[in-house]
Amino acid sequence: MPRLLDGRKKKVTEADIDAGLVTGSWKRLVHRPGPHGSTVDKNACTMCVLTQFHRHLKRRDIHSHASARRRDPRAELLTGDAYEAAKGKVLTDLRLPAGPAMLLAENALVLHMALRDVSQRVGGEGGLSVDAEGRLHVARLVALPDPASLIDLRKRVAGMLPLVDLPELLLETMGRVKGFEAAFTSAAGGVSKLADFDISVAAWWPRSTGCGSWCRSPRSTPGPTASTSGTNAA
Repeated sequence: MPRLLDGRKKKVTEADIDAGLVTGSWKRLVHRPGPHGSTVDKNACTMCVLTQFHRHLKRRDIHSHASARRRDPRAELLTGDAYEAAKGKVLTDLRLPAGPAMLLAENALVLHMALRDVSQRVGGEGGLSVDAEGRLHVARLVALPDPASLIDLRKRVAGMLPLVDLPELLLETMGRVKGFEAAFTSAAGGVSKLADFDISVAAWWPRSTGCGSWCRSPRSTPGPTASTSGTNAA
């Protein structure tokens, strides 16, 4: 990673990375030609490594010896002769048997009896029940009606909101800002070649953000434009 993140290094090849870390769909994003004769996309490789590092850190597959929270707790356990020397005294002080099978069976029985006691006391009250396998079931809750104050508040807020055609506003913004459409690139880095790509963005953006229920779709001239390619957005 230090060599990969070195800003002075312009040419990045397979020799600069650990190919074993690049798996799945990351391969086509990482292994592709770039400027200065590079055969590896440095930014994609960095994101690949950081994504895997974060996932394994959350799963406790990666440990930090200097961290009190992320260190490996198994590394502090006694092993070998040190464990055998301390085993007898520890078991005596904790009043634990040498074999855990009997202790686990006793605790399992206590837990089972406690669960049966709870299930008998619940008895279906409040919509709760426990089946024979110990699973807890909750009856479907009945929705409470909206109070009159909430209904009145909704009407007031709806009356205060201006009637704005969001798709048309997006089209106007894209027409004023240069390079707006070019900022929308695919994961492979390509640029869309569909005609009237701005209409597709204006038509589907409000829907993806949850505004499609109250926004009108932009009207365009008939023809095989981007917004009608495969799916009719209007």
